[in-house]
Amino acid sequence: MNELAGLFKQISNLVVEQGTILDRIDYNISDSRVNIQKGNKELKKTAKAETSSRARGAMICLTQWILVCLIVLVFKHT
Repeated sequence: MNELAGLFKQISNLVVEQGTILDRIDYNISDSRVNIQKGNKELKKTAKAETSSRARGAMICLTQWILVCLIVLVFKHT
């Protein structure tokens, strides 16, 4: 009987430990879901900013400056 009581205590301890592990897994899954949702919002903001006219204008301006600098370098060395 004592051995049986000891076995039940061990099983009880294992169940409690597994419950704690399951709680941590559940919390981490919930936390991951929230972080993924926040990340998706940030990605949408970034995609919108990249396609904005201001960003496009800045890229065109930088490209033109690079071309002007290349032309100046070519004429300088010739």
